[in-house]
Order: sequence, then C-alpha cells, then structure tokens
Amino acid sequence: MFFLLKLFLIIVILIIFIGTIIPCLKRYIKNLPPGPIPIFIFGNLFQLESLPHRGFIKLIKKYNNKHGIISLWMGNIFTIVIGDPLIAHEAFVEQGSNFSYRILVESMKLFT
Repeated sequence: MFFLLKLFLIIVILIIFIGTIIPCLKRYIKNLPPGPIPIFIFGNLFQLESLPHRGFIKLIKKYNNKHGIISLWMGNIFTIVIGDPLIAHEAFVEQGSNFSYRILVESMKLFT
C-alpha cells in the first residue's frame, strides 16, 4: 500500500517537474522575451496580483527588461505583455497587420 502511494507521489512530482522544464526550454529555443518560469498547467497565474496591470509592471521591472516586453503563460496560453507605450504603438498601429490574427480569448470577446 505504501509502495503504491510512494510510486504515485514520485510520478506526480516528475510530471510537475517535466511540465515546468519544457516551457522553459521552449523559451530558449524560440528566443522569446524574458519572463518568469511557469508552473505546470497554471502557468504564471499565481504570480499575478489582483490588479494585473500593476503586476505586469512589477514583473517587467523584476526581469530588468529595458524594452518593456515579457512573456507569460496564462494557463496553457502563451502571452506576450507589452508595457512600453512606444513599442505598443509600433506593434498595434504601425505593424497592426502582422498582429491582427492573434488568438481572441473568451474574456476579450466581452469588450469587442
């Protein structure tokens, strides 16, 4: 009985460890902006505050990103956060056609 419990706990810990390492390795392969290490299944949701816009600014400062861009996992959805108004203007106005086919999340459908 205890052997099966120990085996189950070891398997769960390995799944969590592998689930945390794989997104980190993908980040280095794809050369993405810096960001916190995600937790398996939940991503970086536990690292956000009740006011997400303030949490994003703290994360941008924490990762010392002079460009104001960080990468986050919102659950299983990969997200790029742009905190600099000049870069946001360039991304959405000057290069808007390149970003117009991004995924529309259910919460954003309420505002559009």
